[in-house]
Amino acid sequence: MHSVLLQITYTVFAVFLVGYLLTARRKIDVFLVGGVSAVLFSLPLFFGSVSGPPGFPVRIIEPVVYVSFIYLLGTILVGAVLYDYSKVLNSASSNTLRKSSQENWIGCLLVMAWILIFFWLLQKYGAGLLVGESKRKIMDMVSWQFTVFMYISTLMAVWIFFFQGLIGKSFAVGVLIICLLIGQRTPLALSGIAILLLYGRKWQPVSLAFRYPLLTPLIIISGIGFVALIKPVYAHFKAGGITQVINLFSTSSISDLVARGSEFMRTQYIFNEIVLQDFSTNGGHIIRGPLSLLPFPRELYTTPSTEFNNLFQSELFPNHPSGMAYNSLAEFYAAAGSLGILVVVMAFVFSLMVLAIMMNRVRLTFMPVVAICSALIAFYSYRNSIAVTAGFIRFIVWPFLIIWLGTQLLMVLGRPISRGIEQS
Repeated sequence: MHSVLLQITYTVFAVFLVGYLLTARRKIDVFLVGGVSAVLFSLPLFFGSVSGPPGFPVRIIEPVVYVSFIYLLGTILVGAVLYDYSKVLNSASSNTLRKSSQENWIGCLLVMAWILIFFWLLQKYGAGLLVGESKRKIMDMVSWQFTVFMYISTLMAVWIFFFQGLIGKSFAVGVLIICLLIGQRTPLALSGIAILLLYGRKWQPVSLAFRYPLLTPLIIISGIGFVALIKPVYAHFKAGGITQVINLFSTSSISDLVARGSEFMRTQYIFNEIVLQDFSTNGGHIIRGPLSLLPFPRELYTTPSTEFNNLFQSELFPNHPSGMAYNSLAEFYAAAGSLGILVVVMAFVFSLMVLAIMMNRVRLTFMPVVAICSALIAFYSYRNSIAVTAGFIRFIVWPFLIIWLGTQLLMVLGRPISRGIEQS
């Protein structure tokens, strides 16, 4: 009875949160992404059980997991309402959308950097990088340069799509398709969310559910379904080309393929198992987590970013053959119990507030970076540890800062030359 009551309470909070975000007259922002993502990654709670990796039993959702998500959904709702009704918090700066020549310089350098890294990877690993090798084999043979390439692809695709015309947008889509061929859908998901946030910043506030009652759920459901579907599709394409894809669709239904690629439906298994097995840590992985923001790989001076996975998987999932997705709520619960949940939820919603304000206040030059970081935190942090999320942000921010400083130098050096030409 207690579990049924918690299940009903969670459902009510989820409906209220999504209902407010979609019916209130507001902009498409990081709270919308964070709220919808929270419900998406906790979908098994609607049904009362969660499936795990192959070979592991289906588990009944533990009460602690329900209470944690009720608290999370309620806090996101309060944060969104406070932000929406505060003229101080959601007011936009008047000069944030002024474009300068620096955006073109940054775009050129990003494209050059992407081309150099891409062809370097092709030269090093061959055509199997795109077709003929499984994702698992590629991940086993590539090194950190591959991660740099994935996030340079994301940064460049978002930048070119947002700042350039049809040709630039087509090129950005082509880059994301290449990432899919390599076996990574993360750049596509992050880029899509970041671009939505960038354009949502310019659009007028609107009630999505009332203005687009059919289109809004269709876009959300089809977007989630597409990202889930492409995982088994590109895996079979890489293994045997288009023939394997045709065989896949002839032997499996669309719903089965979507379920197979819906990783978000299994993420809470980690949290549930940590609660069920009373797994705990000393919390050092959380204290060291922000170190992943530094430009140097963490394993050079401390534990690696995979520290939390190394701790829980060896004890709870020793027979699982590969690494698992993380879970930020599980990480903080393992470190400090209910207090850890209180801390991580407050920190998460505070981060959403800061990112929402930044999207309104920062210069246009920095908006794509803020948008990608918003996507990483609002959407992707549910399935990551704090160290992994910080590491992903590092791969976006530091390359951008280097390129931004390079364009600043080019513009400073170019001024005397341009003056000399004008005088002559």
